[in-house]
Amino acid sequence: KELIEKEVFKLKRIDDCAGEEVRANPETWQSVWDTLLERDVVTVTWENTLSYWKVYHFSKQLKKYVTEHAEILARSDFSAENEAFIKEFINAGFEMSALYALLPVLRMKNFDLSITSMNEQMLRAMIECRYFPFRAFDYKTIAMNYDESDLALRYIIKNQEEYMNVRDEIQMSSYLLNELIFNDEFNPEYKRLLFTEYARNYMTAQVALKMKTMNMPVTNEIFAAAWKCISVYDRENLLLDYCEVLSAAELQGYFTSIGEGYADLADRSRAHDVWIYDSERTVVLAKHLKDIQYITSFKVDSRKFGTVTQHELKLRVKKID
Repeated sequence: KELIEKEVFKLKRIDDCAGEEVRANPETWQSVWDTLLERDVVTVTWENTLSYWKVYHFSKQLKKYVTEHAEILARSDFSAENEAFIKEFINAGFEMSALYALLPVLRMKNFDLSITSMNEQMLRAMIECRYFPFRAFDYKTIAMNYDESDLALRYIIKNQEEYMNVRDEIQMSSYLLNELIFNDEFNPEYKRLLFTEYARNYMTAQVALKMKTMNMPVTNEIFAAAWKCISVYDRENLLLDYCEVLSAAELQGYFTSIGEGYADLADRSRAHDVWIYDSERTVVLAKHLKDIQYITSFKVDSRKFGTVTQHELKLRVKKID
């Protein structure tokens, strides 16, 4: 040991330093091999790592050595089919930096570990490198046992195509739909598909207020779900955004709900004029109302309020029997 500390040299193979003696008397020689690792005089290879591990397992010194050289090891091919080494690495309590670097290299041939036995740090590292395949059962296990974290969501994000293939086996929720739609990593085509399938039953206020900006395919049923989720103060904007997907009867009901300037539009018991403010969006509404024969005509007109002249849209509501 003292000689190692004084000399300047580099060992290509750690076994070249008393390998047979080390295996015969491991306790006597551990301080020697630990010193070799500590002084960094052993070439960084999986072969040397395994040679040490076969005698001393993941000692404090080997963990330090592997962590410090994780990037070099990550660029090396781990050709040894040693499941015992990999499993011990997984359970050795390595830092996140080492896990993220080395898990993609240290792949188990057949993943048979219990997900619930892992700590959150290890499971997160595995999910991020797609260490094990996506299965609906495993998703449910993660969602149930790590419900206060985003691990289940990350499991989907890292396995999007696989999730979409088995989505019918996984219970959708308002939380999950909201998270997937607003996740920047999630495929936009998948967002639209999930929105089409689930928005009617799992709408959230956040989705309702952003679905126009995100160009989501809104139907009258999805509109109805969004209407229930949002504040009364946001309902006029929602109506103007999606008036063209609504029927005459549906619009009449929504006009009643909004009240104020739209309340008179809900009265179809008589033919009469209704005034609403003039804008690009209210013109779209007026055109749609005329197309579905809710009104007979509309035009921009002016009327005075005291000394102020105001330009507004004048709509002629059609009487229905």
